[in-house]
Amino acid sequence: MRIDHLTVDDWVRVNPHRMQQVARVLTRRIGRFLFRYRGYGSERIPAEGGFIIAPNHGSYLDGFFFGHGTTRTVRFMAKFEALEWPVIGRVIRWCGGFPVKRGAAGQPALSVAEHILDSGHGLIMFMERKLVRTPELGTPFSGLAKLALRTGVPVVPVAAWGNKPAWVYGRRRISWPRTTVVWGEPLRFDRVEDPDDARIEHARDVIWAEVSKLHQYAMEIHLADGSRPHGFELPPREPVSAVPLESPIDRP
Repeated sequence: MRIDHLTVDDWVRVNPHRMQQVARVLTRRIGRFLFRYRGYGSERIPAEGGFIIAPNHGSYLDGFFFGHGTTRTVRFMAKFEALEWPVIGRVIRWCGGFPVKRGAAGQPALSVAEHILDSGHGLIMFMERKLVRTPELGTPFSGLAKLALRTGVPVVPVAAWGNKPAWVYGRRRISWPRTTVVWGEPLRFDRVEDPDDARIEHARDVIWAEVSKLHQYAMEIHLADGSRPHGFELPPREPVSAVPLESPIDRP
């Protein structure tokens, strides 16, 4: 399926809400059985308005693991090449995916993302940009932080443990999978039409610090034999500023 002729407006007009609702119904029980999926804190996803979900990326099934945290419409970026595959490409598009080309400057994907958020829908965006096949987190990039600042929508940090192949965690390849997901409190940043690099980098570090903390929590819960570890608490509900008060950015 060739998609070169499709414009930003074409991708923005896609409405995958019904398809996503059907997919959630069809996969909820199957997913909980196959992956022993457990989620904590998904009630923190905003009930209205645009928002960005910022997860770690370890599996081709992450759309399932993180998309099941809400019943709201959630869009996501997918490799340009995948959307041109004959059958899978159409399914990705119907489910809310839109194309992104790695390394392309000023690409239409960011314009699509901004329109989606301004229209009040959600967006899943991986800061690592690619699958990370190690137990640790990968390196975060700044695209999500820049988008959050330009749109002013809340960022919901989230992390999963167990979403990667068994061998990544040192288990046998045929080990029965189990996936634990922990959602954090939304981070809110002041809207800045043209944020500078220092502000973007600070927002990126704030978001990734929350994802890292949640990743540690998810691991603790995952290894706690089916129960929350002693003293477990979700991250505190604290407001986060896009720029620290003592930052040299604010100085004349």
